[in-house]
Parts: sequence; C-alpha cells; structure tokens
Amino acid sequence: MHIRGSALPFWCGFPEARKLDIFPRKGSKAVHILRPQLHSREEPGEGGEVTLRSWASYRPVAVFNAADLEGEALAAQIEARKAAVGVEAKPEPERLEAAEAVLDAWPVPVCFGGDRASFHSPAAFCATWAHEQIHSTGHESRLMRDLGGGFGKPRCGREELVA
Repeated sequence: MHIRGSALPFWCGFPEARKLDIFPRKGSKAVHILRPQLHSREEPGEGGEVTLRSWASYRPVAVFNAADLEGEALAAQIEARKAAVGVEAKPEPERLEAAEAVLDAWPVPVCFGGDRASFHSPAAFCATWAHEQIHSTGHESRLMRDLGGGFGKPRCGREELVA
C-alpha cells in the first residue's frame, strides 16, 4: 500500500471484483499474496481413537487495491467496508505516533545505533523497526521458530518472509 501510494486498506481478487461489478483500471497491476487455506482430517489412532490432524497450505492469489479499481459500485463498496471495520482516516503523524507507541511497548529490548541504516521517511523507519521486532518473536522463549541458516539459505529466507 505504502509503495503504491494508496491510503485505502481494501483489497480484492478479480473474481470478487467481478461479482461486485468493479474492475481493475487499465494498466493496473495486481499484488500477489499467499492466501492461507486451512485443512483438517480425522485419522484413526491407537485403540480406535480418532485424531484430528490440521495443517495450513498457502495458495498464491492476485489482488488489487481499491485505488486500482473502477466501476459505479466502487464508492459504495469502499464506504460499506469502512463502516464494517470502523475505519477512520487519521493523518500520518497520528498513525506514526500510534505505531511508535506499540513498538516502544514491545517487551524485547531494542538498541538503536550504527551509521549504516538510513530512512527516507518516518514511515520507513517504523516499518523497519516493526520488521526487526517481528524477528524477536522467533526466539526459543517465544514461538521457537527455526532461526538457523545463514544469509541466502532457505531457512533465512523463510524467516524474512515471516518478518
């Protein structure tokens, strides 16, 4: 959203847009996301007990931001979604202040310093700060994600996708 300059946090895939009688604007490009799909099945266990086995898989899906859509029904759809989720437009300084409050309250200590990182905006700084804080959730005392693997290795890439 930020990279595309959109202030609308609403997305939909082409099939949903078509059902709503709205369409991607000519020349607009979709963003590809991984949509989780939850699965489960019952498996026979020991002693005749049935065990429920659950897992998630991910399917790539192309979605469009509301700013990339057009059609007579679009304005009504945006207003309906805003009302459904209680969205109230706030100015960027207020949003950044709220983001910094959440990040400051993070229970993992953070250390700022060095002379290499540079940010083109306060929003970019907050985004990087949040990205690095998310890495802390993988520690063995928290979610215990496999954080092994050097830069460029599959496990490193997986952790970067999480963050």
